[in-house]
Amino acid sequence: MTLHIFQSISMPELYGFTADATGANLPAETGPWAAAGNAIPLGTTMASTSPEIDQEIERTGFALVQGRTISEPR
Repeated sequence: MTLHIFQSISMPELYGFTADATGANLPAETGPWAAAGNAIPLGTTMASTSPEIDQEIERTGFALVQGRTISEPR
């Protein structure tokens, strides 16, 4: 499965992961959503260290994760 990454425009700290290349299945109430990087095979990078993402995608079709961009100060 290929994992597509999206970032919420209204909540920039919120990222969505989904197999849907358009992100159409991401929750509208936390969107709009914009592509945030290249698609990756499921099981690499963040997904490989977070089985919760894999489980959520299996259960609901998407996973939401709060995070920050590397350039933001802590």
